[in-house]
Amino acid sequence: MNLTATNVTNQARVYSIFEELYTSSEPYMSVPNNSLALRREAQGLTAKEQFKLTFFKGIQEKNPEAGILLIKIDDVPLSLMVYSLGEDKLVHTKYALYNDYEGSRSWMYGAIMKEHYQKEIEYFKQLNVLGYTVTTAKDSPIYNYHVLNRPDIATHFIVSEKPSGRGENGVIVTLLFP
Repeated sequence: MNLTATNVTNQARVYSIFEELYTSSEPYMSVPNNSLALRREAQGLTAKEQFKLTFFKGIQEKNPEAGILLIKIDDVPLSLMVYSLGEDKLVHTKYALYNDYEGSRSWMYGAIMKEHYQKEIEYFKQLNVLGYTVTTAKDSPIYNYHVLNRPDIATHFIVSEKPSGRGENGVIVTLLFP
């Protein structure tokens, strides 16, 4: 088992990986209270088309502070994260997609995810940042995963949260590197 973390710059490759991970993630994105479901669809676009436009917005605008992190296990894409670097020395996660591995997402709750975290930390420390943020809604699947369902997350990060200013349930979860 070999995990790698790389910045993806080949646009054709990124779109191909996006398609694979979106297909794998779509069932999880349609559950109630998912922060993605809180976004209105643009007129005439499917949810997938709208998400794809939003996912790649910073990259397409040639934002020099934006990047796409790909983590693979033995050449199988596990996750694709769009981020921007903030003046606050934090990585601001815009969106992330996760793949099934060996037919399920159980990898996200075991040893593979622990190594995944390590690869994220190594990658982002090279960018001289202190940690990263996730903006979401309280009780959303993303929030529950990062805050409630991962008691061992504290072994990898110092976790805090504050209101995002986006509605009464909006929250920013900050994960600082130890």
